[in-house]
Amino acid sequence: MCSCSPISKLNRRGFSLVELLVVIGVIAILAGLLLPSLARGKRAAETVVCLNNLKQFSCAWHLYAGDYEEKIAPNYPRMHNYPTAPAWVEGTMNCSMDDLPDNTNTLFLTGSLLAPYLGKSIPLWRCPGDHSQSIQSDRKYPRVRSYSMNFHVNSEFYFHGYAPGSDPWTGDGSMSTPTYIVHRMSDFISPARTFVFLDHRSDSIYDSVFSVDCHGSGPTNGGMIPADYHNQAGNLVFGDGHAERHRWLDARTMPPIRDHQFTGIPWDPPPNRDFPWLKEYAQAFSVDVW
Repeated sequence: MCSCSPISKLNRRGFSLVELLVVIGVIAILAGLLLPSLARGKRAAETVVCLNNLKQFSCAWHLYAGDYEEKIAPNYPRMHNYPTAPAWVEGTMNCSMDDLPDNTNTLFLTGSLLAPYLGKSIPLWRCPGDHSQSIQSDRKYPRVRSYSMNFHVNSEFYFHGYAPGSDPWTGDGSMSTPTYIVHRMSDFISPARTFVFLDHRSDSIYDSVFSVDCHGSGPTNGGMIPADYHNQAGNLVFGDGHAERHRWLDARTMPPIRDHQFTGIPWDPPPNRDFPWLKEYAQAFSVDVW
């Protein structure tokens, strides 16, 4: 004869289907509330990693100048030699050519003039928010570089910046070097207001430079487009070594990533609200100097 009481049998009863559905529903609601916070946390972590990468580049850049009598690491050497001439980094990232070997060639990174000061680290060269890929032998690989240097910093060409009255072309394929491109650390007028490195959009990055057409007039493509991987913002590091996240204002600075198509900043009409900021903080000299 069974000695179990009705109460003990009731205590062993499992959840009903309705109760299970209620519990699952509550869990789903909580997950839905938490996932946006987790996504924001991930983006915040990516921002911190990217800023750290840029500060590492800034330290390496300063150390290089210290070892070479205040001379800045070359940025985009004369065009007929690039990308094989010595530079802060060689190689080209090309969104229109998925199978371009440079897209995944880490030898350009370990052979960089700054590599000895970076411990020849490869992960430092890629922003964690950059998810661009390159196809090699029918397999997808991450592209190896996300960062570029401001072309006002020791570059050797410029859109409209040649000396008045002179021929802008030098005959060797490059443009005349304008007087307001800095070549030594002492050339900076305001290093705290001049960015040196920034994270660069995957459909706009190409060679070693980030270019902004600061002196063009009329409707024009304002230049290359910075990354907006960090919640509609990009990261930059400045000549004095400080790094910051800058939020973009104009939707045209943040268009959808376009595979196989170069993207630039449209200036007008109407004027892009981010372009004046980029112009101001790209120029290593004040306009009055030249």
